[in-house]
Amino acid sequence: VNHLVPESYDKAVQELGLSPIERPKLSLVQADPGEPLIFTATVALRPEVNLGDYSSVEIEPEIIDVSDEAVDRVIAQLRESRATWEPKDGTVGADDMIIADIVMELGSDPESRNRRTERNGSEIIIGKNGFPPGFDSGVDGMSVGDTRKFAVIWPAVPQTGEDGEAEVAPREALFTVTVHELRHQSLPEVDDDFVKSVSEGQFETLNDLLADI
Repeated sequence: VNHLVPESYDKAVQELGLSPIERPKLSLVQADPGEPLIFTATVALRPEVNLGDYSSVEIEPEIIDVSDEAVDRVIAQLRESRATWEPKDGTVGADDMIIADIVMELGSDPESRNRRTERNGSEIIIGKNGFPPGFDSGVDGMSVGDTRKFAVIWPAVPQTGEDGEAEVAPREALFTVTVHELRHQSLPEVDDDFVKSVSEGQFETLNDLLADI
C-alpha cells in the first residue's frame, strides 16, 4: 500500500493533466487482500485563468505632479549618499564629525551603582548621534586633542518604582570626551560626472536625471 498509493496517485495526476499545488490528503477506501486497491485523494489545483477581451480597455495614466521641492530633496539625498568626510581645522561645529573617546557615567542613587560605559574611537556626527539633548552643545567648540567634561540629563533610564513596575526616570549623565579627529562633510558638485556616478551610467546629463525623477 505504501508504494502503490503514491504511484497510483502520480499516474492519475499525469493522465488527467492536473496541476496540484499542495500535497494530497489520501484516504483508503478498500485495501483488503485480493481486492482492488481503492483510495481517494483530495488536493488543491492551480486555478485556470481565462482572460477575456481586454484589447478595448482604456486606462488613464495617473499624472503625478512632482514639485521643485521634491526634486531638490531627491538631489540632496543623492549628494549626501556620495558625500565624503574630509579633515577639518578649527573647532567642532554643527554637522561635523568627530572621532573621539567617550566615557559616560550615569549618576548613582542609594539603590544602584554608577553605570559607566567607555567607547574609544567613536565616529560621532553632531546633530545625528542619538545622544541626549545637551551633548552636542557640550562638545561644541572643541579642537583636536581637547578633553572636556560636562553633564547632561539623560531622559530615559530604566528604574524600578515602589510598586515594582519598570518606569522611566531622568538621571544625570557625566561625559568625558577626548577629540582625536575632526572632519566636515564634503558634498559633490551636481554635474554630469555626479549624474553618471549616482545612476551607474544609466544617465549622461543632469537633465536626463531630472526627467527621470
